[in-house]
Amino acid sequence: MITMTKKHEIIKLHLEGLNKSRIARELGVTRDTVRKYIKEYQAHEQELEKARSEAERESIILKVNAKPTYDTSKRKPHKVTDEIIARLETMIAENETLRKGGNRKLMRKRVDMHEVLMKEGHDISYRSVCEAVNRIVDKPKEAFIRQVVSPGEMVEFDWGEVTLTIDDIDPRERRFLLAVFTLHYSGHRFAALYTLENTASFNDAHVRYFEAIGGVPGEIVYDNAKTAVKRFVQRKRELSEALKRLKNYYGFRVRFTNPYSGHEKGAVERSVEFVRRRTFSGRQHFRTLAEAKAHLSAKVEELNGRKQQRTERSANTGLAEERTELLPSRVPLDTGVLDEAKVNKYSFIYVDSNFYSVPDHLVGKRVSIRKYPFSIRVLHKDRHILTHPRIYGKNGHRVEITHYIDTLEKKPGAIKRSLVLRESSDWLQKIYQSYYSTTPKEFVKLLELIKSHSLDRIKRAIARLQATHRPVKTDLVRQELSIKPPVEMEHPSLDITAHAKSQLTSITELFANGGVTHD
Repeated sequence: MITMTKKHEIIKLHLEGLNKSRIARELGVTRDTVRKYIKEYQAHEQELEKARSEAERESIILKVNAKPTYDTSKRKPHKVTDEIIARLETMIAENETLRKGGNRKLMRKRVDMHEVLMKEGHDISYRSVCEAVNRIVDKPKEAFIRQVVSPGEMVEFDWGEVTLTIDDIDPRERRFLLAVFTLHYSGHRFAALYTLENTASFNDAHVRYFEAIGGVPGEIVYDNAKTAVKRFVQRKRELSEALKRLKNYYGFRVRFTNPYSGHEKGAVERSVEFVRRRTFSGRQHFRTLAEAKAHLSAKVEELNGRKQQRTERSANTGLAEERTELLPSRVPLDTGVLDEAKVNKYSFIYVDSNFYSVPDHLVGKRVSIRKYPFSIRVLHKDRHILTHPRIYGKNGHRVEITHYIDTLEKKPGAIKRSLVLRESSDWLQKIYQSYYSTTPKEFVKLLELIKSHSLDRIKRAIARLQATHRPVKTDLVRQELSIKPPVEMEHPSLDITAHAKSQLTSITELFANGGVTHD
């Protein structure tokens, strides 16, 4: 392709009277090229003479000064052979079969197709593959309709993944879930951190969100996550039991996006990525889950407080407008997921691949369980028995040694090598090894004191015995618990000092006025 400068030089030499052959020799181009641009210029001159308006003249002048172009529409690619086209068509057909079978994630991307062709010995660039696939598919670009939403009308929800290290969950790097809500009108965001994408977390995220904004949006938009959709029936979605319960209780409407159409829920799709990047790009290691959750809340609040370019207001300001249009808030819905379990002979229940201890008098009985994202509650005959913090992982044990007092009274010798002792706190294990390894019955009595008082009070009582070099025995611990701590005066030394200073001041003033007189 010749340059704009060379095109003008051809015309200039032509106007100077040089013939086509000489112009071609001087400029180093073919006579056909010279003939083409001279003919084009002459045609433009004739059009300019016939022009009837200033607009026509300007259009012709623009053509004369346009950059040289070539018609490449009929040019055949050199490296994209018929064999390559046939191979690409086969792979595209295989992709369509996978898509219809619900295996969209296994479909080959263009980069995969290029790799296949290279392995089969074809010399072709990745760009050429992309262009060839586009010609085969010839998919027109989709147009979108911009939505206008009123305050309080619509919020979008989605899950997102983030990889973090949280020491009290797992000292290794692992995946966590972000539940993200974005109000369409104000752009206000809310995010919560969970260990799993399950029904308990889904319920908890919604209730926390409604509490946080002080009301309920009229409509919530979801994708096809398993926590929201139970199954498809004749291409229609059947709501999950959790979503039905939330919808019926809070009164919002439900709308779903089409499968694989993230643009239909673009605000929250971007919000998940935005919140994840702004919150955790600079920090991925936390000591506790509480610390990570506090960090997330602080960062999201910071984002909501910033002025937005499009509206010149913050999301928090927009939320204040939306609150008047929200559905009224209600008493929070209990988010627990109901379950049942039978207590085994070791006084454990098995919940979500982990073991939790319960009082040993329940062995062989069935108990009810309410599962929450971060805890489980155990009930028997509608009476609350206990609450355990959740175990994150599989085949773990959460043991409370006081649950086994009745059994240990009958079998005190079983303490030494028991799982319940091994899973107890390091402090309790040390106390057993130091003072009770030969008197397990006394240790059982100590456990009874822990159950009736508290572990912290027992720790303080034993610490006083150790500080005064007295033996650590259960009877002495019981005595320490019965002693009331002395009532301390508030800074008595300061009161005495102030009184003494007052007296000295009075005596000094007395002598300064002439001392003591006697009548």
